[in-house]
Amino acid sequence: MSNNVSGNKHEETSAELKRSLHRKRGSIKTSITNFMKILSDWEADPDSGDPDYLEASLETLQRNFNRFNDLQDQLEEIDPLEETKRTEFEESYIRVVGKTRRFLRGATKVPPHLSASITRMQPSLPATLPQISLSKFDGLPENRDSNESEIINGVPFENINQKCL
Repeated sequence: MSNNVSGNKHEETSAELKRSLHRKRGSIKTSITNFMKILSDWEADPDSGDPDYLEASLETLQRNFNRFNDLQDQLEEIDPLEETKRTEFEESYIRVVGKTRRFLRGATKVPPHLSASITRMQPSLPATLPQISLSKFDGLPENRDSNESEIINGVPFENINQKCL
């Protein structure tokens, strides 16, 4: 009788562990599904998407997926039939990561709603600053004042303004 009781406890413990592992693996599947929704929204309107948000979301997904192999190994140890799920999870993860990387490579272009403001920030005329020659400072403290005065007094500000305008 005692052998039968310990056998039942082992089965209960194994069943509880399997349920716990399924829940944890389910949370990983949920994170893949949620990320697919983010990616789908991005795909529908890539110009309004934020590449930094997409990249941060991908990093979160990757951290969650890093737990997968350990969980899956434990499940397969309890039930060898669980092995079929490994390929399904890995393929969906790899597919979504690959698609995201393609989008992020394309996102390095400036979105249209920002390109006009960037163009306005660029100067319309090139500015040429005057060149001044300075003597080399020898590092001795007693010569410091002559170098400072050369820098301060070397070129009048009027000349700089005239050459820049």
